[in-house]
This record gives sequence, structure tokens and C-alpha cells, in this order.
Amino acid sequence: MPLLNVIILTHQEELNLPHALRSLKGLDCDVFVVDSGSTDRTVQIAQAFGARVVTHSFESQARQLNWALDTLPLTASWTLRLDADERLTDDLAAEIDRVLSSAATEIAGYLIKRRVYFWGRWIRFGGYYPTWLLRLWRTGMARSEEMWMDEHMIVIGGAIGRLKHDFIDENHKGLTFWIDKHNRYSDREIMSNDTSS
Repeated sequence: MPLLNVIILTHQEELNLPHALRSLKGLDCDVFVVDSGSTDRTVQIAQAFGARVVTHSFESQARQLNWALDTLPLTASWTLRLDADERLTDDLAAEIDRVLSSAATEIAGYLIKRRVYFWGRWIRFGGYYPTWLLRLWRTGMARSEEMWMDEHMIVIGGAIGRLKHDFIDENHKGLTFWIDKHNRYSDREIMSNDTSS
């Protein structure tokens, strides 16, 4: 039985998903791709890499992730969340493999540093790095906050450790997608903070 479950949420991710899946090649893991109706090659790419693909209608990142945690056959002891436009560094993959086989019983999850790339360049300064995120936890020991956006994983109990190496966030869909995405995010932020109605 694999030591690690990996959950990746997707929609129209044919340009990003191969990078994410390729970065998992050294890990003994079950990969679950939860797709919300992609019409590009996302599903075929996931299947070609040996991932298990399930389809579920999308409401929000938080609800999609919690649905996955409640529904998928997560038999491994640990679970990793990875976005489709993210990938593990080789050093992080090796560290995860090493750490999970000998983690102290009181550790419920691990924070990992996100390293964001934009147009091939690491955004290293300006307060953008390091950003520590809980992305790895004992199966059943964490849930996503029910937030419209910018959700975080919350450990139900136990201590939280930190891993040394980074994962990389780099979207390959181009500048127009990036601008449109952040316009949608700003609209959501306004709606979620609108207390006038």
C-alpha cells in the first residue's frame, strides 16, 4: 500500500498538469485527479500518468477539496494537496519520501514553502517568499477552511512540522489567463467582503 495520497483539482489544465504529475514520479503514491468538466486533454493526460480520475461539479476550491477528502478511497497514511499548476522539486520529493517513513507520532501535518515563478522567474522578494502552507497531513487529520477563496488547510489535532525544501507554483497558461484569473479573484474578494447586503 502506498504511503501517500495526492489530490489534484483540475479544470482545463492540459498545459500545467504534466509538470505536476511528472514531479511525483519518485514517490510511492496514489494520485487522484478531481476534475470539474474539462473539455481539453486534462483527463487523458491524468490517465496516461496513471492517476485515478473522478469528476465532480465545482463550487469552490474548499468545497471541492473537502468533497475529495470525504469521498475518495484515501487508503495511504498521508495526504498531499497539489494544485495543477504546482510541482515538487526533486529535493522536496526526496524529503517527503524520507520524512514520512519516520515521522514522529505527534506530527499531524507539515508546512511547505511555496516558490512562485512568473514568466520563468522566481518572485523571491517583496514579501512573496517564503509563504508557508499546510500541504501535507496525516489522512483524516485536516480539512479545508470553508472560504470562497484563499482557503487554507486546518489540522484537526496534533503538532505541525516544517519541511526544508520548496514546491514550485508556475502557471503555463500565459499572461491573458493570469490577468483574467486575478480579475476573477479580485471580484470574489469584493463579494466575500461585501457586508452591505
